[in-house]
Amino acid sequence: NLRFNKKLWESEFLKNSGFYTNRYRYCEIIKMINLADLKIKKINLRKWKNFQINKYKLAEEFRNFSVEELSIRGFDVVLSKC
Repeated sequence: NLRFNKKLWESEFLKNSGFYTNRYRYCEIIKMINLADLKIKKINLRKWKNFQINKYKLAEEFRNFSVEELSIRGFDVVLSKC
């Protein structure tokens, strides 16, 4: 899903397809959590063992993320109010 640019991803074709996947990266979500003044109690990260995609095949908006960041395939977060 990171190979498609924002214009295509948010096109009417994909909006009406019933297909959705989150394109926010881990670091962006952590920033949002911190801005919302929530406390992270626990994080469970799941990563790809080998990130095989050439970064230049990704949409330009994702190319500046580190391979470490792009290797995160999912995570669970337990939050509490500060």
